[in-house]
Amino acid sequence: MNDAAGLRPTSLRKRVWLVTRIIRLALMTAARVQIFVRVEKVGSRNVPRHGRVILAGNHPSPVDPILLFGGLRRNVCFLAAEFLFRQPVLGRLLRWMGHIRVERGTDKAVEAAAFGERVLAHDGVVVIFPSGRITKPGERYQPKTGVARMALATGSPIVPFYLTGTERIIADGRPRLMRRVRMVFGEPIAVTQVENPTRADLVTLTSRVVNASDRLGARVPIAPDDRG
Repeated sequence: MNDAAGLRPTSLRKRVWLVTRIIRLALMTAARVQIFVRVEKVGSRNVPRHGRVILAGNHPSPVDPILLFGGLRRNVCFLAAEFLFRQPVLGRLLRWMGHIRVERGTDKAVEAAAFGERVLAHDGVVVIFPSGRITKPGERYQPKTGVARMALATGSPIVPFYLTGTERIIADGRPRLMRRVRMVFGEPIAVTQVENPTRADLVTLTSRVVNASDRLGARVPIAPDDRG
């Protein structure tokens, strides 16, 4: 893990911390007065206030990173799809804030995990969606092993999460306001550092994380008045 440390990652620098606080304050204010969505957080105490940690969970909507960004109290670094970085304004902001570009299906996907390890080596927070893409609730998919690769390389704990209701915020390309969103954070999964993990190690830990996330979704169902 020492080799991964290097210079302090951009996402952990003071300038980004200040901008993060301003954006987060705006998002939290909007949530509290219920301008756009009604956000309920369950188990947020499971996210450590200090030290390195990986957050991994489901990805039902393109707005998931925004809601997580506003709902967490720490600076976070997202592993985001490469096409987002090509957007004129959003891409520039993502690069400036030090988020990590993932080019799926290429060798550079492994490089993205290496950047994540660097953030973790500086006691940062990395958020990753093991599906690697947006998935519908209940949809089966082949999870990516990046979360396990980073955790085993750094010995970082993994906090599983499950998002409910974000898929209803945008329907038919149009925003639907006043949707109820639930963020559920589970207990941290302790991970022991492994220098050269096998493919079996990566798959086993990834499956454990995805299953933990799915159980959170089953444990906190959508309220009857939120369906549809």
